[in-house]
Amino acid sequence: MRITHSAVYRWLTPVVILFIVMPFVLPRASAQQASRPGQEAPLLWFGGYGGFHLNSHSVEFTNTAIGENCCPDFPDQEGNGVAFGLLVEMPLSDVLRLQLRAGLQGLGSDFTATAEDARRTTVISPNGDTSVVPIIVEQRLNADIATIAIEPTASYYLMPRLAVLGGLRASLVSTFDVAYEEGIAEPTNVRFLDGSDTRANFSGELATKESFALSGVIGLSYDLPIAEQSSISPEIRYAIGLTDLASDGWKTNTFQAGVALKIALPSVGTTILRDSTFIRDTSDNVVAGIITPTTRLVDTQVKQDTLERNFRVLIASTITETYVRDVPSRKFNISIGDMRLLDANRNPLDAGKVAINQVDFVDNLPLLRYVFFDEGSGDLASTQLRLLSADETAGFDQNSLNSRDPLAVYPQVLNIVGARMRSNTSSRLTLTGCNSDEGAEQGNRDLSRRRAEAVREYLVNTWGISADRIDVQARNLPALPSNNSTEDGREENRRVELSSGDLELLRSVSSKTFIYESDINTLVGSLTVNADAGIDNWVMELKLKGELVANVMGTKESFGRIEWQIDPAKLMESDGKIDVELRARDRLGQELVENAIYAIDINTVQQKRSKQEVDKAIERYLIAMFDYDQAEITEISRQEIVELGNKLRGREFSVAEILGYTDRTGATDYNEQLAMRRAEQVLKLLKLPEDKTRLLPIGSRVLLFDNNHPVGRFYSRTVEVRVELDI
Repeated sequence: MRITHSAVYRWLTPVVILFIVMPFVLPRASAQQASRPGQEAPLLWFGGYGGFHLNSHSVEFTNTAIGENCCPDFPDQEGNGVAFGLLVEMPLSDVLRLQLRAGLQGLGSDFTATAEDARRTTVISPNGDTSVVPIIVEQRLNADIATIAIEPTASYYLMPRLAVLGGLRASLVSTFDVAYEEGIAEPTNVRFLDGSDTRANFSGELATKESFALSGVIGLSYDLPIAEQSSISPEIRYAIGLTDLASDGWKTNTFQAGVALKIALPSVGTTILRDSTFIRDTSDNVVAGIITPTTRLVDTQVKQDTLERNFRVLIASTITETYVRDVPSRKFNISIGDMRLLDANRNPLDAGKVAINQVDFVDNLPLLRYVFFDEGSGDLASTQLRLLSADETAGFDQNSLNSRDPLAVYPQVLNIVGARMRSNTSSRLTLTGCNSDEGAEQGNRDLSRRRAEAVREYLVNTWGISADRIDVQARNLPALPSNNSTEDGREENRRVELSSGDLELLRSVSSKTFIYESDINTLVGSLTVNADAGIDNWVMELKLKGELVANVMGTKESFGRIEWQIDPAKLMESDGKIDVELRARDRLGQELVENAIYAIDINTVQQKRSKQEVDKAIERYLIAMFDYDQAEITEISRQEIVELGNKLRGREFSVAEILGYTDRTGATDYNEQLAMRRAEQVLKLLKLPEDKTRLLPIGSRVLLFDNNHPVGRFYSRTVEVRVELDI
C-alpha cells in the first residue's frame, strides 16, 4: 500500500508544531551536552539516522527510452520510501556544527495516466468478434529507484537544542528500474487482439538514468539527551532536486521525517600541550689561520606564551639561539682538462683528422596488406589503425611517412590505399574477411564479413571511393593461415586481407633520409677541482645546442673524468660543437663556473659533393614479407624484387647483403633454415653478381621489430637487401 501526500501532511502537522513548542516547554541547556567541571566538551559525535520520506517526482519524458508511446502525458507523481545510514558530527563552536551523512535512500513511485489512443486499435469483444474502435488506455509506470546518499550539512542552533540546517545531498544512483504497461480503460468489456489485458510492456533499467544527482537540503532538528554525552534528535528535512535523475528531465524532491542517534566520543580532562620552537641565527666570522670551521653559541633567549581554550592549555615556548661560525679563508680554483676522442677500440684519434660523414640513405618498406581485429570484434575503431575524418584526407601525404619505422607506417595502411585509389580511379580492391575459427569465432563467417564491410565503409565514407570498386568476401581461416594452435596465430588470423590486380595499389612505401658515419665512438674529458676550505659539490656537463647529453658530479676535491658515447646524428644537429661547463661550490658557499667549446669537423653530403670527394649512399629494402612459415614470394613482392635487380645491375655498388629474418615462433635452427630459403628466393630474382652478394640467414636470432603484436611479427618475416653504392 502506498501512502499519499495528504495522509503524510496530516501526521506531519503535529510534528512541526511539536518542533516549535519544545524549546519553550523543555529545560534549557547549551547547544552541546553540558560537561562536568574540569571535563572537556565533546570534540566529535557519531551515530546513525533513519527516517520516512515522501517523494515528489516531476518528469518531462521527452526521451522515448521506455517506449515509443510512453509517458508524455503523465502528471507529476508522488511516492514514499525510507532512508537510513551513518553520520559523524563535529562542533565548530557552541552554536555551529558540521555533519556528514552517508546511507541508502529509496525514491520509488507509481505513475498513472489515461489518454485517448491516437491509433485505431483492433480489439476482441466478449463474444469473440474483432473490431477497430477508438479506446482510452490507462498508462501505468512503476519506478524503483535506490541511491547511495552522501550529505554534508551545517547546523546553526537558534536556541538550546533547536537547530536549523542546510547543505547538499550527492546521490549515487545504484538502482533505476522501471516497469511500464498499458491497459484498456474504456470500453471495459474488450481486450487487445492477442487476448491480453495489457500491451507495450517494458521492464528493466532506465537507459537514460544519470549516475549522479545533486540536491539542496534544508531542515530542522531538536536534540533530546538520553544519556550522558548522547542524544536522540527528531528531525525534518526537505531536499530540492538541483540536477536530473535521468536525462528525460526527471527531478525528485523529498520531504523526510525521522530521528538521528548521536553519541559523543569519550570526554577527557583538561589537556596541557607543550610546543617549543627553536630559532637559530648564525653569522659567519672569517678568521685567518684556522683549518676547521667551528660554531659557538653566544646568546640564548626564551619567550613563553600560554593559551587556554576548550579545556586545552597550550604552553608555547620560543627559544632564540644566536651562533657565530668561524670559517677559514682559503684558495679555491677549478679547471677543465684536455678533451680526447676515442674510436670503438678506445684508441685515441686526432681531432683535426676525424670527421662525421653524412650519407644518403634510401629506405623501402612493403605494405602490410592485413587489418587485424580484436577477438569477436568487427569494430574498425578498436584496431591500431589511424582513422581520419573526411576533411583530414585532403592533407594526407604518404611521402611524409617514416618508412624506416613499420610500426609507424602500418596504422596508415588504409589511408595509403585510399589515397592511391583516389588518384587512380580505375583501380579495384578486394577485401577478404577472416576469423580464427576458434571459440566464439568458430564458423562465424558473418563476423568475417562485418570486418571486411567495416574496412569498405571507411574507404567509401572517408576517402570517397565508389563502393562498386571494392569487392567484399568472407571466409573462416585465411587461405594461408598462421598457426591456429597458438594465441599468436589466432591473433594473426583475425584479419581482413587486401588484394588487387593493380599491383601499384599495394606497392611498398619508400623514403630518403641521411645516416651518419664516423670513427668517433667516445669523448673523454678531465677536470680539476681544488678548495682549501673543502668542496661542497661540483658538476661537469656536456651540452649540444643547450640540451644536456652527459654529466658527472662529486662532493670531494677531485681530478675527475667524464665520458660520452657520441651520437653522430645529435652532433650533426649542433654543427659539431660540444659545450662543456664545469660548476663547483666550496664549503664556504663560493661558486665558480668555467666554460669551453670543443669542435669536431662536420662533412655533409653537400660539402663532399661540392669538393668532388668520393661519396656513397646506403639503400635498405625490406623487399618482401612472408606469411607464417612460408618462403613463397607474392606477386607484388616479385615485381618489386625484379625491378630492384634491374636497377642495381645498372649501378656501381661494392656489396649487396641479403639478410633473411623470421619472427619469434619456432626453434632457432629451423628459423635459420627458413630465413635462408627466403633469402635464396630473393637472390634468384635479383640476379646480381655472386662476387658482390652475401647471404646472411639471421632467422630469429635478431627480431627486427616488437613481436608482441601481429604487425611486428609479420614485418619480422622478411628479407632485407642492404646495398652500399658509390656516388
